[in-house]
Amino acid sequence: APPTPSFNCSGRLRNISELRIYMEAQAHAALQREAAHEKVLTERLTQTQTVLLNRLEQSDNATAAYMGQLEDRLEQRSVLPQIASR
Repeated sequence: APPTPSFNCSGRLRNISELRIYMEAQAHAALQREAAHEKVLTERLTQTQTVLLNRLEQSDNATAAYMGQLEDRLEQRSVLPQIASR
């Protein structure tokens, strides 16, 4: 007859407990990594938003200056009053 395996309950419980501790530590580490990635992503998005808003403002200012120059040129050529009187 084949030998019957002997079961050590305290050893199994210790292994299960160690596995649970390991799994909890891995889950905690994953949450920390996720939080760190979220922080980096949020910072990058904030920086990108700031850059885009600055560029948009610069573009608005450049367009306004260009339109002002066009108005000045048209007024100097007396074209604008003719257009406005129509």
